[in-house]
Amino acid sequence: MGGHSSQSAQNARTTQEVRHKGGSRCRQAFSPQTPKDALRGLSTATALLREIRQRIRDGSHRLGDALDRAGTLQKKGDLDGAQQAMRDLLAVEVVPQYRQMAEENLAGLDRPPLAS
Repeated sequence: MGGHSSQSAQNARTTQEVRHKGGSRCRQAFSPQTPKDALRGLSTATALLREIRQRIRDGSHRLGDALDRAGTLQKKGDLDGAQQAMRDLLAVEVVPQYRQMAEENLAGLDRPPLAS
């Protein structure tokens, strides 16, 4: 049991959360020093890896949901709504690769989709 509370304390040190409109929480990007500090010990390194894994999983789901929403809105001709779906994602996303993908998709949402 003591290990669990110690693990929670380590996670708290590697994770920074902020509240957004509507009370939802999202994680902030790590400071450059956080990974360096975390890698100094096994428990903090493990907590950091768990946090990274969780961020990737959460970000992947957020990106997929936003792309689905944006695609549906774009097909309906609602380019403003499609763009807003990607801007909403960018407001909370911290995984650099997913941010880049969202930015690229947002840039391509300036026109209706090609007819298939």
